[in-house]
Amino acid sequence: KVDAVHDRRVAVAAAYAKAFADVPQVQVPTERPHVRSAWHLYALRLHLDRLTVDRAQFIEELRQRNISASVHFIPIHRHSYYRERHGLRAEQFPVAQREFERMLSLPLTPAHSDRDVADVIAAATGELLELWGAGPLRPHIGAEFPIAEVEKAHALGRARPRRRADRPHASGQPTA
Repeated sequence: KVDAVHDRRVAVAAAYAKAFADVPQVQVPTERPHVRSAWHLYALRLHLDRLTVDRAQFIEELRQRNISASVHFIPIHRHSYYRERHGLRAEQFPVAQREFERMLSLPLTPAHSDRDVADVIAAATGELLELWGAGPLRPHIGAEFPIAEVEKAHALGRARPRRRADRPHASGQPTA
């Protein structure tokens, strides 16, 4: 079962990587040879100098489309204890601060169906289109992932996926 869960996470991460590979406004996670990632997170980095919004606005726009992106990396100098107790400041950690400001995590669980993944991709690519005013963006996903799902999500009102309550849990039960 562990292998099946990992294999699904790998498939979701691969779909995201292919969808965003040619999008200059984002940086996908780096995969290193001889390293097997658990893919417990999919950390997408925004190139903020190529966008007209910041990370918080991007996350909010995804949320408006029922996509739950979040911030997982919070540098130590941003935590009140270390800031107050040790006087840590952002300018002491410029790389950590820069990455914090541009990194977000896209949803990634083995319970995601192909449709769920397509909804995330369609919403994120739709947002990127709107925010940087490019022409049509067709994500490059690959033969193993149904591109038709992404195209259908775009066609159905700019990737407004089903409400969370309508999505069945992996157990088959509706979520609240």
